[in-house]
Amino acid sequence: MNKQIILQITALLVMLFFSGCIRENMDGCENGEGEEGELILHFTYTDIWGEDVFPDRINQVDLVVFTEDGLYQESHQYSRQDLLEFQGAQLTLASGTYYIVYWGNVISNNMISRLTEETTIHRGRLSYNSTQTGDSIYYAPRKQSVSSADLELYQIIVPDRGKEELTINFMTAYYTINVYVKGFEKVSGASSQNPYIEVANLPEGYNFHLSPGDYIMNLGQTGTRMLYNDVSVTYASFLTTHFDTENPIEIRISRSTGERVYTVELKSLLKEYEYDLRMGVHTNIDVYIEMEADGTVNVTMSIPGWESTGVNPGY
Repeated sequence: MNKQIILQITALLVMLFFSGCIRENMDGCENGEGEEGELILHFTYTDIWGEDVFPDRINQVDLVVFTEDGLYQESHQYSRQDLLEFQGAQLTLASGTYYIVYWGNVISNNMISRLTEETTIHRGRLSYNSTQTGDSIYYAPRKQSVSSADLELYQIIVPDRGKEELTINFMTAYYTINVYVKGFEKVSGASSQNPYIEVANLPEGYNFHLSPGDYIMNLGQTGTRMLYNDVSVTYASFLTTHFDTENPIEIRISRSTGERVYTVELKSLLKEYEYDLRMGVHTNIDVYIEMEADGTVNVTMSIPGWESTGVNPGY
């Protein structure tokens, strides 16, 4: 072997050494076609004070991965124990562009639609099948508009043989509707039992962009007696899907026999009180209903001045 060839081989080895391109350490190498990369995701959910309260609010995460073409590729579920050990997810994916949707607390009666290779990110659905009080569903990534379907929001790029590390911020995907009823016992013919309180015509779920589905779901429960401002009232609380200000939702008050006593449209109250339904913010919607013996009903969304008069402790 002549001296020139030896010098050329030596120079090549030196170049490989300083570029780091040896199998034991691929850092600094040029990307290879079709290599796998590591994706490390850290989950957070911050309250109004900016504190991360994810472990207190979210007990399960379902993560759904779609390809650059928007087709379903894979999904992963992380239990509470998994999330206590690592508050996030670690995935190994072929290099490329992906879209990922995250759901929190899809437990109990709620269900993600069956996912196949033909399912697209636009056709995936979450069915919200609760029948009484509802559930505290969470969603990521955070959105500002319920109508936004911008895929860039969901986009993640996995590098060749590299590592991408991201923080995923969750948001609430439910509203809380609290209904307070005073004076139900004054209604002519009302039984001594507590009224049945129902929130009807709610969206039955979401698509994967968090847009609400058909308004066909009802949540209902028998009210619970409580003291509110030292006045005995009947109370029920519901965790509902997000919905638009223009909606067919009704709050219904019925006797235990099922006979309807009173119905109010929620959208009229939202308009009257110029209520701000903010997406991603844990929004409480309080509705106060006061009934009189003469059939008069007063409904408000502001805290009423219910005075403490004639309260029976055993009532």
